[in-house]
Amino acid sequence: MTAVPAYLTLQQRLLLDELRHTRGSPIPVERIILALYGNRHDGGPMDPAATVHTQIRNLRRALAPYGARILTIGLGLGAQGYMIDPETLDQVEEALKAFYDADLVRARARLAG
Repeated sequence: MTAVPAYLTLQQRLLLDELRHTRGSPIPVERIILALYGNRHDGGPMDPAATVHTQIRNLRRALAPYGARILTIGLGLGAQGYMIDPETLDQVEEALKAFYDADLVRARARLAG
């Protein structure tokens, strides 16, 4: 694939890692918030749910060139969650390899100069 890998922030990488490890099962937003901000001394952002939604949107954009999709899932009683489309788990792995390779290229360029 000839897509130019996007840069993923640390928060986006943690979010993607959380989604990957559920292997296609939905994760409630509250659990994502706990995974991302549960250990922070400052408690995280003022509106963590809005931040998660924004990071999901950005992550979707970064994964789209690879055909990977993140689904929004209604969990009842107004609760919402996210999951990687189980049909695109392989594409997520392909994207991760491309992001990793791009990080190496950026790091070598910084070292060179």
